[in-house]
Amino acid sequence: MHLKRKNAGLNLIEAFIGSTTRPRAGDHCIMHKIKNIAAILLCLFLITSCTTAGNNCTLAGKWHSNEKATLEQMEKYGNLTEEQRNIFINIFGKLTLEYTCSEVTSYYKDSLVEKNMKYEIIKKEGNLLEIKYHAPELLGGVTTKRITLVGDCYFLPLDRFTFSEVFCRVK
Repeated sequence: MHLKRKNAGLNLIEAFIGSTTRPRAGDHCIMHKIKNIAAILLCLFLITSCTTAGNNCTLAGKWHSNEKATLEQMEKYGNLTEEQRNIFINIFGKLTLEYTCSEVTSYYKDSLVEKNMKYEIIKKEGNLLEIKYHAPELLGGVTTKRITLVGDCYFLPLDRFTFSEVFCRVK
């Protein structure tokens, strides 16, 4: 019994590195199994690679600030003075963001603000994304933001305030 297992192991090694002896009956079955295993491993690798790449492109497309939803957020959660409220009322709904898988370009009232700002999704937990933006001029360097995806929109918490700006995908 021990001799049979040893011979089977030698057959497998010979199948990988070749043998100077004449092929034995059953060697072609071992090679066929090895080829099948290799094909399965290749498929698993490709599927995993595609899934991972898809996660990095979650935001790809055009997103526009939703004035109505943001003002609702502001009224519900914002603890603002009358002066701050009046300033914010005139700001929301004018920002558009165009994402690729690795860069974002921003426009305010159709005027370019920042072109090809690098970003990366560093963490994804359900509908929460943690994003690292690389914007030396606009944001003073590297900054990390956490957004919440809800349907075709996402909520971006505003620094120093208790509410989020809402961006919805442009179709």
